[in-house]
Formats: sequence, C-alpha cells, structure tokens
Amino acid sequence: MVFCGFSLGGGRPAARTHTGLRTGLCADNICMVRLSVLLATNVHPSRLAQQAQQVEQAGLAGAWVPDHIGGGGNFSGPWWGALASLQAVLAATNTLPCGTLVASAVLRPAATLALETSSLRSMFWPRVVVGVGAGAQQDAAICGAAWPAPDRLQRYVQDFSGRAPDMPLVVAANTPRNVEVAAAARAGWVTTGRFGAVGTDKIKYLEVLRRTWDACPPAGPSMVLIDVPEPSPWRGPAAMADELARYSGLGFDEVVVFRPDCYAGSIGLSYQQAAELASPGIHELNRGIEKPLSLCGPTATGESVRS
Repeated sequence: MVFCGFSLGGGRPAARTHTGLRTGLCADNICMVRLSVLLATNVHPSRLAQQAQQVEQAGLAGAWVPDHIGGGGNFSGPWWGALASLQAVLAATNTLPCGTLVASAVLRPAATLALETSSLRSMFWPRVVVGVGAGAQQDAAICGAAWPAPDRLQRYVQDFSGRAPDMPLVVAANTPRNVEVAAAARAGWVTTGRFGAVGTDKIKYLEVLRRTWDACPPAGPSMVLIDVPEPSPWRGPAAMADELARYSGLGFDEVVVFRPDCYAGSIGLSYQQAAELASPGIHELNRGIEKPLSLCGPTATGESVRS
C-alpha cells in the first residue's frame, strides 16, 4: 500500500519522486498531486469515523488527525484525544491510510509515542503513518511545559526513529533548519509555511523552504497543509483545482486540507468531486510484505518487544 509516497509495509523511502520546481502538472482537469484530509478532533471520534469512511469511499489519499489539547480560536467545542481518534478512524475504515499530523513533542515523549503508534500499526497493519512536530505554543502553555529549544525537534525525531525505525514518518517543519531535520531522517516533510502568512507571502516563503528541501539528500515525500485561516478550498471545483495546481507547481507531492466544515464560508464540493481533481491511483496493497514481529524496537535492556 502506498501513502503519500511511502510503501507502508516497507518503512521509509530511499528517494523522492521529483527534484525542483515543476510547471504544467495539470492535464485533463487532474493535478498530479495527491489530496488527503485532516480530520480536526473537535468533534466526537464517532463523527470522525463517519468522515473517514467518506474519505475512503471517495478514493482520497488518506486521513490525518491533529494532536492538540485545544484547538484555539479557529475551532469550537471540546477537543478529543489524537490517538483515540486515530484508532476510531482506523477501525471504521478498511484500506484508508491514516496518521497523526502531527503528534506533539510537547505532549508526548518519543518513547510512549513509539509504543502507542507501533501498537496501532500492528493492529491495523500497514495503514499507520506517524507525523511528528515541535508542538503548539498554546499546548505548551496549558501543560506548563517549556517551549522546545531549537534542537528539540531533531533530538525528538532521532529518539522516535531509534525506537520505531520502520515506521513511516513525516516531520512538520516551517523553518529551513527543521526542513533539514526531516531530510536527514529520510522522513516526509509537511509544512504550513510561515505562521500567519497567506497568499503571495505564503508562496514566497514556501519557495524558500522548497529550495532547502531540494538541496538536501533524497528523502520522503513533501506535503503542504492549507490551514484554517486561509480561504476554503472547498468553495467549489475551481477553488480546489487552483490550490492543487499552485502546490503541484511548487513541487509538492501532496496537499492536505481540513475537513470542509472547519473552514469559513460555504461548501461547494464533495469528497468525491475533490478526489476527481487530484492524482489517482494511490491505494495499492503490497500483499508480499510480511508483518514484522518487533513492535517498537529495542527496550532499555536491548531486547525487542514482541507482539
């Protein structure tokens, strides 16, 4: 099975599928970029499960859940746990690849995240991908935790990778330094660009990050998230096609959008219609891959935990 460029049974990829900026990547109304959905956990996991089923039926690339204690000013209602929500989404679907976007270094020690996500991957083999990031400042404030030092993300990624070396990994990076961290780990890279930047300002900053990524040794796929303060890509087919073409032209392999009701404004596009605009053919099950016995790598004593 392939998810955002990863062979889910085979760990992390050895190379990217492109180099540099690209143009002319849309033909016959289809953009050569995958499209997946971030299912914000401000609704009950049972509702997220229903949304995930719709994403799967539409043939979109996958579903993600964020990891926050609260959603801040952009979201209303209670905030449900990321891993409980992820398990509900996985249990409600059959072939849909799912993951965290992203698990927070502020909230979760790398050791416990490796254990929990490796357990989920064993239960729902091989559909689990883990996204990790430095975390959100509002979560650090709620927890009374210090905001991570500049090298915290690098150390966190190294710790997680050492405990779950075969886990497909995506690293959130909005600075050139952290883009290099993602590339060094041979992980995928996801970005929102500079915080608060929209329109031309966002694109210019993404071009800077993109050049950093392309200058690094080959790593995993690159992804961009259309954040909630931005105009909704769900306004209609033209709006979604414009977004896919824009980020495909910047060289990104996958565009991630929040579920439609998270954005302001009207919804003029279904999951099925959105899937018809994006690159198809991402659900390929590799039946020759065997499930590994090691659950989450070596323990403190050097022995492997067995499932």
